[in-house]
Amino acid sequence: MNPTPDMNTEQPKLATQQEVERHSAYQAMQRSERPSYWGVDLDPARRPGVPMMKEPRPMPNARFPPEPQQGPSAVPMHGRPNKQMPPVFGTATPLHGVSGLIRRAAYRKPDHYPSHWLLKMFADRVDSWGYHTGKVLKVVGPVAVVALLVGMARERSAFAR
Repeated sequence: MNPTPDMNTEQPKLATQQEVERHSAYQAMQRSERPSYWGVDLDPARRPGVPMMKEPRPMPNARFPPEPQQGPSAVPMHGRPNKQMPPVFGTATPLHGVSGLIRRAAYRKPDHYPSHWLLKMFADRVDSWGYHTGKVLKVVGPVAVVALLVGMARERSAFAR
């Protein structure tokens, strides 16, 4: 891009408050390549929070910097081998059961394929079905055992007659 005579190609300079007030009308008329708000806070004196600004320090009793998780990851790699997992991706709960197998299959596909997300949603449903089946079996199991024992007791009493 060739600069034209009316384009301002200079780097912005820090101005004092007096210069800003004196030249504000003139500067407003000049054309600029950058947005009008660019560099407005370069000068620390023009920043509204400067008197209250402090250097960031870690909180007391905090581990700084955060330590990476020890040991191998319990979760298989996702479909983007050149990218790492984000720090919020939990590895505390390893994949387990049928839903874990389905999730492993989902992680083999790139995450921009719909099949990746459909497999993950299906794995969530399988996990949910397993959870709800376990809850029902906690109630139905003992009832079935009691019913079986009562039926066996009735059979014995029928043979005894």
